[in-house]
Amino acid sequence: MIIVPLYRGVDWRHPPVITIALVLVSCFVFFLLQGNEQERYLNAVRYYFDSGLHKQEFPEYLKHLQNSDQPGKADIYARVIDSDKKTQLRFLMTLQRDGVFIKKLQNDQIIGKNHEQYPTWKSNREKFDKKFNTITTESYGFKPGDAKISSAFAHMFLHGGIGHLLGNMIFLFIIGFAVEAVLGKLMYLATYIVTGLFALGLFTLSSIGSIVPLIGASGAIAGLMGMYTVLFGFRRIRFFYFIFFYFDFIKAPALIVLPLWILKELYQLYSGDTSNVAYMAHIGGLLGGALVGYLLYRWYPGLNTDYMDQNDQEEQNVRAYEDGIKALSELKIDKARSVFTGLLKTNPNDQKILQQLYNIEKFH
Repeated sequence: MIIVPLYRGVDWRHPPVITIALVLVSCFVFFLLQGNEQERYLNAVRYYFDSGLHKQEFPEYLKHLQNSDQPGKADIYARVIDSDKKTQLRFLMTLQRDGVFIKKLQNDQIIGKNHEQYPTWKSNREKFDKKFNTITTESYGFKPGDAKISSAFAHMFLHGGIGHLLGNMIFLFIIGFAVEAVLGKLMYLATYIVTGLFALGLFTLSSIGSIVPLIGASGAIAGLMGMYTVLFGFRRIRFFYFIFFYFDFIKAPALIVLPLWILKELYQLYSGDTSNVAYMAHIGGLLGGALVGYLLYRWYPGLNTDYMDQNDQEEQNVRAYEDGIKALSELKIDKARSVFTGLLKTNPNDQKILQQLYNIEKFH
């Protein structure tokens, strides 16, 4: 299920500078800083197997799995680990993502200093770690079990592939330009970072000790979505929705969509989805964004309420214009003049209104 708000088009007389900058920075990071990510990954993996590290560490990791709560997993890997290259690669990444094992390994608790192969293993492992950490997502992706302040911010600008980047940037632009118009540039940038940290907080609580890196702007974007619904409140917004093969447009109060977005994330989280999507980060962003949006709505004096009310005002103008046309067709000249004169006060350059007032004056 996809639900996307379509409030109104971008006012290019006042372009969403911060939203555009966030998109450009994310693209710069992906195409330039992450440009040779695959090559660095392959270089590290190639060194791991060429140096023979797998012969020393794989047996130890199988023992670790046997002694933990995953003996079945150890048995499955043990049967094919020596014959299947893809399984070996998958096993290596499983090993690298096991925070408990990696910590023991780095502290020399797996292969100790009294082991005859310790010097060779230690040297090879340090070289591998150095190569592995040249992978941008490994160095700057946020790992709850190895948290760094730099990665808490940097992870928002990293992406795992072109599809991941494109999807996030489309949503960032669609949601972001409207929120930026409401909050103003500096406040918008601040709340984008803050809601991204909210997303990170809930993700960390749900993944304590994990060293699987979290990357992507989706947590911060979810924060913008949560803010959007609270800031616009019960104002009726046009939404595009897509469910399976059916899509349509609907007008609904913005706030109603917040629980739908949260329920969607919870459903995907508990439906057995085995993808790498960080649903808890999305939920954290939505809740954090809603809280920040509420605080701003109550106490921030810089909200552009005129922008938020534009759609309602336009609908009122349309209804009033139709009433004026009806009055004119019924020759209720005074009523028609009153309606169009009122409309002219808020729309002084509208040629259609001026034309109707001209028509009215011809009756005299």
